[in-house]
Amino acid sequence: MKMKKLAALALAVAMTVGMSATTFAKDVDTGKNGEYSIKIDNASYGKTYEIYQIFEARHGENDAISYVTKTKISKDLGMAFYTDSKPDADGYYAVIGVENATLGDAEKAWIQGNATLVKTEAAGQDSVLNFTGLQPGYYYINTGVGTAITVDSTTTSDSKTATIKDKGVTEPTIPTDPEDPAKKAEDATLSIGDTTTYTLKFVGTNYVIKENGTSTKVTNYTINDRSSQVKIDADTVVVKVAGTGITNFRVTPVVGGMDIVIPWVDNDGNHLYATDAAVEITYEAEVIDLDASNTVTFNWNNDQQFGEGTATVYNFDFTLNKVDGSQEKLDGAEFKVKDEEGNYIKFVGNATDGYKVATSEQKETADATDIITVGTAKIDGLAAGTYWLEEVKAPAGYNLLQNDVKVVIEQTEGNAAVVKMLDEKDELQPLEDLNVKIVNLAGTELPSTGGIGTTIFYVVGGILVAAAVVLLVTKKRMNRA
Repeated sequence: MKMKKLAALALAVAMTVGMSATTFAKDVDTGKNGEYSIKIDNASYGKTYEIYQIFEARHGENDAISYVTKTKISKDLGMAFYTDSKPDADGYYAVIGVENATLGDAEKAWIQGNATLVKTEAAGQDSVLNFTGLQPGYYYINTGVGTAITVDSTTTSDSKTATIKDKGVTEPTIPTDPEDPAKKAEDATLSIGDTTTYTLKFVGTNYVIKENGTSTKVTNYTINDRSSQVKIDADTVVVKVAGTGITNFRVTPVVGGMDIVIPWVDNDGNHLYATDAAVEITYEAEVIDLDASNTVTFNWNNDQQFGEGTATVYNFDFTLNKVDGSQEKLDGAEFKVKDEEGNYIKFVGNATDGYKVATSEQKETADATDIITVGTAKIDGLAAGTYWLEEVKAPAGYNLLQNDVKVVIEQTEGNAAVVKMLDEKDELQPLEDLNVKIVNLAGTELPSTGGIGTTIFYVVGGILVAAAVVLLVTKKRMNRA
C-alpha cells in the first residue's frame, strides 16, 4: 500500500561527519500509538529536542492530504497559516497556507502556546534520535538552544519514517564578559620569578554548523598557549568538562608554550560530552619577564580557530638615586631590597645601569645578587606592594643610614605605577618620575631619613654640660671649706 503523506516541521542538522563511525538510533516512544516516526539524523549529544503536533492530517481520494485543527486561527493574526471561519460537524477547522508556510516569530510563538507538545527528549551518544508512535500530522521540532525553525512538508517512504535535519547554526564559543574572559591570570601584578594560576574557558559544541547549512562533526578541541614571557608548568594542567575533571587530554610542551588536545568523541565516534559543555582549563606559570603576556588560541578539529584570549601580569620599576645634601649624585653606595615579609630580593644587572628581579632559574646562578650599587640605578620587575631599602654600604666619607627606607608601589587602573615614600610628617607621598632619592650626609651630621640624625650628639653634649656643672659646684664648695 502506498505510504500516506506525513508533514513535519524541523530544525535541520545537515551533517558532514568528520569521521566515519557506525550510527545507532535512540528510539523514543511518543505514546501516541501511531505507526509513523520522525528521525533526526546526527542528533547532537545532550541537545534537547521538543516535538509538537501542530495539525492533524486527513487523507482524501488520490492520496490527497489536508490539515485540520480544533483551534480557530484568524487570518487577521497575519501568520503564514490560518483556518476557515467555520468548523465542520466534528468541530475541526480546515487549515489554509500550510504547504508553503515559513515560520517567523509570530508562528513560533503561536505554536508553542497552542500546539500539543508530544515529547521532549535529549539526544544521546547514538547520533540519531527517533521519535516513534506518531499519528499522521503536521509537526514542529524545536531544540533547547533556540535556533531558527523552518517548515518542510515531506512524503515518507515505505518505512513510514520522515527524516529531518537540524539547520540551526551552532559553533563553539568563548566568554565575552571582561570580568570572566576566555583567559585570565589569578594575579594582576607579580614580581619576576613569582608564579600565578591561569584559567582558560570555552563552550564546546558537538557540531559546527554554518549559515549555509554545511556542518562538521567535532572530534577534538586543541588549545595552543604561547608566551616567551611566562614559563608554563605543563604538569599542572587540569581540565574540567561540564564541571567534572577529565584525564584523557594530552599536553605537549613546545618552545614558548604548550598544546592541549581534548578528545571529543570515543573510539566509536560517539560524542563524549553533551553539546554546549563548558570547558575550564587551569595551569600554573612563572613570570619571567616584564609585563608578562601570553595568548591562547582555541581550535576545533586541530586547526579550526574559533577564539583567542590574552592575559597580562604587570610589574613595575623605580629609579634609586643616591644624593648628598645638595641633591648631587653620590656613587659607591650599596643597598639591599626587602619585600614586605622581610625577604631579600635577588636581581640580575643589565646593560642600562639597572637591575631586574631574577627568575627562579637565574637565582641559582652566579649572576644573581641581592646587592644594588648606586649612584643611580633602575630597579625593575617588581610587583605592586611595599618594599624596604636597606643601605649596607655608604659612599666614602658619608654616614650609613641607620633605618631602612620604605617605598610603596601602587598599580593604577591603566596598569601604570605610582611610587610613594614617607615625607617629613611620615605620610606617603607620590614621587615625581618614579625617582626615589635617598640622602647621605657627610661628617658628623647624620641623615634624617631612616636614622637618629644629630640626636646622639645633643644627648652626649647634654651629659658633658651636666658633668661640668656638677664639677663646678663641687669645686666651689671645696674652696669655701
